[in-house]
Amino acid sequence: MENVQMGDAGLIAISVSCPNLQVLQLNRTSDCTDDGLSAVASSCKNLSKLHIDAWSRFGGRSIGDDGLLSVANHCSKLQELVLMGLPISVSSLTVLASNCRTLERLALCNSDSVGDYEMGLIAVKFSALKKLCIKNCPISEAAIEAIGDGCPNLIKLKVKRCRGISQVSVQKLRKQRSQVVVSVDTAGSMIFHGQRVLLADEQQRPITPPNTTSVICSSRSALFLRSRFQSAVQLGRRRPNA
Repeated sequence: MENVQMGDAGLIAISVSCPNLQVLQLNRTSDCTDDGLSAVASSCKNLSKLHIDAWSRFGGRSIGDDGLLSVANHCSKLQELVLMGLPISVSSLTVLASNCRTLERLALCNSDSVGDYEMGLIAVKFSALKKLCIKNCPISEAAIEAIGDGCPNLIKLKVKRCRGISQVSVQKLRKQRSQVVVSVDTAGSMIFHGQRVLLADEQQRPITPPNTTSVICSSRSALFLRSRFQSAVQLGRRRPNA
């Protein structure tokens, strides 16, 4: 299911009817809370990919650290975790590292609570991590140094819109961990192995592996597309025939 407007009631229904759920993506779902996510986490223990975009242009946060703790406590098969706009605590990161030992891909974006200390914890405790993405978080060079000393299986590090990062620490990491692909976005461009390449805004489509059960929920995207389509139709009707 894609672009479905869904709240806690829908997530609870999914938790009951889809116990083998493996992929769940929640995109700006302002009607979903910790209760709904906890219901899914406690029932869907085969969950391997979880994406949560809790950003709201109205400033509200619908899913918080309690929901993430529930995921960490129940979803030990998690391999990919993307968190956008969530308040992430040291406690939830610690439980994730302890229980989700197969976690290989982690992205933390738009979170004021992810700083150097949290990055140091990730470097020490997330030993299975292969790909790490940090976007718009208040980290500094100390975080890059910590990653260089930890995460023994890391093969790719992406840092975007983190103003506290300098090229000195990036170059040091590349020399220290030559097998790690490091890309750093600075002021709208990407420093990729020493070369500057202009970037457009990235829009990644989720890749769902075969033979999996997945749900993609969004509370605004379907309504937005429908509104744009109706506006285009009305505009076309107003134009005189050529």
